[in-house]
Amino acid sequence: MTIGKDDFIRFYATQVQSDDMSLFLGAGISASSGYPTWSKLLEPCAKLLNIEITDSTNLFKLSQYYANQYGIPELKKVINNNINILNKQNDLIAELTNFNFKTIWTTNFDTLVEKTLADKNILTNIISDEKKFT
Repeated sequence: MTIGKDDFIRFYATQVQSDDMSLFLGAGISASSGYPTWSKLLEPCAKLLNIEITDSTNLFKLSQYYANQYGIPELKKVINNNINILNKQNDLIAELTNFNFKTIWTTNFDTLVEKTLADKNILTNIISDEKKFT
């Protein structure tokens, strides 16, 4: 069964208003603040490996291959050099965190979502390692 756009928006709005909706934010949410997307972040790695990044490139495998070739510390250095340089606000994240989402999930490598929530005195539980799931 398919649902029309207007029905979906009404249903979604009702769920948000009743605090019964979660939000999933991809890494692209921070792009408007100047942070790179995953593919842009891994471009230096791809260049060293002579790999062209396309829409079908498995970025996880690319990063693993880079770590295998150059070591995990070098992969972390590439990531840190690109994400620890900005500390901008993001209006979209600020607006989204005004809603009463039950949970917010993100694949962000930066901390804009967490910083915005902390600024609003909203506690977070950051899981950045599968060991923290247990």
